[in-house]
Amino acid sequence: MDNEYFEKFIISLGLSDDDKKKIDLRYKEITKKLDEKYYITNNNNITSTKETSIKVGSHGRETAINTSDLDMIYIIPEECYKRFDNYESNGQSALLQEVKIHLIKRYPKTEIKEDEQVVSTNFSDNMVIEILPAK
Repeated sequence: MDNEYFEKFIISLGLSDDDKKKIDLRYKEITKKLDEKYYITNNNNITSTKETSIKVGSHGRETAINTSDLDMIYIIPEECYKRFDNYESNGQSALLQEVKIHLIKRYPKTEIKEDEQVVSTNFSDNMVIEILPAK
């Protein structure tokens, strides 16, 4: 009997199929929007989301529960990295600001902020996606 309750508890923590689809859709939308800024406009013609972004954390390991945020790495092009790395100071902050500004174009009603080393998108349905630009 105790096993049955525990099994139900474990299932209740999991993500629904609808939540999984919503997370995947937003992950792809964010990647596509950033690709427009950093790749497609630079004539690199990147089309696959797998080439420029990676799900990490619990979603990347497929161990996420229904309260988990999505952590993702967005891989910026080498020339973009060099541009911000050449700043005398605050290069990382400037990169986060640029990413944030570009995402606001896609999600104008969503709270998007720089938070330490990531850009955090806080959707009205309480879904949080944190984007770490990296090379």
